[in-house]
Amino acid sequence: MKFVLIRGKKRSMSDIAIRVENLSKQYRIGGSQVRYKTIRESLTEAVQAPFHRAAKLLRGEPYGAAEMDQTIWALKDVSFEVKEGEVVTRDVPDYALVYGTPATIKGWMCQCGIKLRFHPSASSGRSSGGDGERARCDNCGTAYLKRGQALRPCSGQVVSELN
Repeated sequence: MKFVLIRGKKRSMSDIAIRVENLSKQYRIGGSQVRYKTIRESLTEAVQAPFHRAAKLLRGEPYGAAEMDQTIWALKDVSFEVKEGEVVTRDVPDYALVYGTPATIKGWMCQCGIKLRFHPSASSGRSSGGDGERARCDNCGTAYLKRGQALRPCSGQVVSELN
């Protein structure tokens, strides 16, 4: 094990320089931005709310929980460590699972955080002239197509062929 002298302290090179635990980032899609209301606006809205709700019911429109915004998790409970002396030297492809020293691609992940299992396509599978490899997430059902070191979500015909 290598040791270095940092400000008078002997430390091993395996010491962690950066640790991130349970990092999450969620986006709200389609919701309107709520602005602050005056007292008058709040009181008027409270009085009118039952009538608006009844009108929506009569028209067959959703209300309450059905009106909630869609949310998408960009990151969910991601954890990683960077040790002293480690360097990021290149970009990591989208959805790639990388680890080790040096970091290498060990697999591919769905956008929901589940590791993907791939199936060669009907044509030449992994060959450069083929369609690539296909996967469907066991958790959320999203279909993916991998060509070389590129993975992308797909839909339509590719999704139906995975069923």
